[in-house]
Amino acid sequence: GLVRIPQTIGLLSKLTYLSLANCGCLKELPDTLSGLVSLQQFDLSVSDIDRLPMSIGRLTSLIDLNLSQCALLVELPDSLGGLVSLQSMN
Repeated sequence: GLVRIPQTIGLLSKLTYLSLANCGCLKELPDTLSGLVSLQQFDLSVSDIDRLPMSIGRLTSLIDLNLSQCALLVELPDSLGGLVSLQSMN
């Protein structure tokens, strides 16, 4: 499965939907995620992610964040307060 997300993902500034669901080998996300300025839906459900980067708070277009069944995720960064468009978080 997917083990790592390339740093260049931040160049996809027009991307509106990203699903990394069921990526059991994925442990972390790059800080360059903040470049996804148009991202509205982000699905990380059933992944082995153990932390979210502080830069996630810069995704100001994000409406839906799915973290359901992320058993290894034990803490959310304070930067989540920057998600001013967020309407749904599982």
